[in-house]
Amino acid sequence: MRIILAAVLLSFVATGFTPAKTPPSDLHSFFGQVTAVNLGAKTITIKLGKSFVFHVTGETTISSASGGAVRFEKIRLGDGALITMRPGPGNVGIAVKILVTPGISFPDDYSGRTMKGENISGVALGNYVVYQPPPDDINRGLNFGMIRSGLFALSVQPDGTVGTVKTLRSFGYEELDARAVKWLKKWRFRPNSLTEVRMPINYHRTR
Repeated sequence: MRIILAAVLLSFVATGFTPAKTPPSDLHSFFGQVTAVNLGAKTITIKLGKSFVFHVTGETTISSASGGAVRFEKIRLGDGALITMRPGPGNVGIAVKILVTPGISFPDDYSGRTMKGENISGVALGNYVVYQPPPDDINRGLNFGMIRSGLFALSVQPDGTVGTVKTLRSFGYEELDARAVKWLKKWRFRPNSLTEVRMPINYHRTR
């Protein structure tokens, strides 16, 4: 089984915005949809609200969320890509690691509100995520055998921690709702960035 945040990372392996561990301060993570792979220039472009280009080197590690290594030329347009990068000469982005999630869909119903009063939506929300807990915390030992969808509203504190979580649309099972609320309270966002987040979660069984 796995959790797919409305089908984003959220392959989190379940489908994801950022890695489960916060990267070192000189590394930054971006998640988005692959829109271009330039084999000649060795660059990959992903889109999350706006487009970002990253340079791929011989030291870049590329793998699939389902396991195993992936060759650069095998990355397909439309795939999801979680890229851990470091700034290079001229402030270009150098891809250190690329985690590819094939066949992912990119919903527009993730949404948030910044402290400046700006509204953001879709995978662009991933730029504000500092930490997401492992999905096993919510789905361990559960087997409802079909897709269940829930929608939750998170209040975000100035330090980036989650204050309260309100269930806007129930999964239809109290235990699954309770686990989702407990799991979402472990999320961390960039300090002094967001005031609220609306987070859809799809639960489904996988073999």
